[in-house]
Amino acid sequence: MDLCRKDILFLAGVIASLLALSLIGWLSFGEAILVVTLGISVGVVLFLQLVIYRKLQKSNEWQREQQRGIYHQLRERAKQDYRQIEALSSMMQFVKLNRPLPPMRNWAISPDMNNIIISEILNINPAVIVECGSGTSTIIAAYVLMELERGKLYSLENEQEYADKNQRLLEAHGLSDRAEVVYAPLIEVTLGEKTWLWYENRLPPDMPSIDLLIVDGPLGSIHEMARYPAVPMLYGLLSPSATIIVDDTIRKDEREIVKAWMEEFGDLECQWMDTEKGTAVLRRKPHSHKGGKKEH
Repeated sequence: MDLCRKDILFLAGVIASLLALSLIGWLSFGEAILVVTLGISVGVVLFLQLVIYRKLQKSNEWQREQQRGIYHQLRERAKQDYRQIEALSSMMQFVKLNRPLPPMRNWAISPDMNNIIISEILNINPAVIVECGSGTSTIIAAYVLMELERGKLYSLENEQEYADKNQRLLEAHGLSDRAEVVYAPLIEVTLGEKTWLWYENRLPPDMPSIDLLIVDGPLGSIHEMARYPAVPMLYGLLSPSATIIVDDTIRKDEREIVKAWMEEFGDLECQWMDTEKGTAVLRRKPHSHKGGKKEH
């Protein structure tokens, strides 16, 4: 609208200027020059009208393209919202809550990812789950373990505030027997020739091997491929049939991390899951754990 208004004002100014020149020419030189200047004026006005018309055409095409893009985004958002509502409804069939859950999606885990965690726990019946990053998934997994009457979850959290908050949530839901939030600040660790920030090892020293590892922390923004240390640091604690679930694989870093693990450790196979934020489920290949890790 601003572009159109400017063009109209510019055209009006040109017409006024040409009419003024025509009037001055007529007063100075008579009718002959009036005809010439009026002809020139008409030609200039027609040319400017054509230029403005083409500008308006391009502007309308751009607006239509923007509208198509917005429509596509809204349609995809509606589809994703429906999928998450459907996943939440399915999740509630398996989890009998004592209290309301914290909000999901955005920074928190999405319902479809929670369903993958539930399915894997039911499939493998783990004795030990270790989770990198605590939150709603901690509560959901603890509910499933309580239903199975078996297993313990240790959730690593590098922020004291969130560790305390999520531990209180576990206690409020009556789940502290099945899950524990472990405050583990980030410290520098060296893997190969690189230094990373990773959770300080505060897991129980007598903890049995890990059957399920959930990787959803620390924040990916702390440095490039921030979650890479998860498997190298915990590989020796994994059980022979361990499963690893990785969230946020729509991000390039997480996809590269999973590929790096598969290249570095010869006994991992991956299934990419179509969830809101992208999920990878890695499993150790049967009998391959005897010679799994490649030599550096």
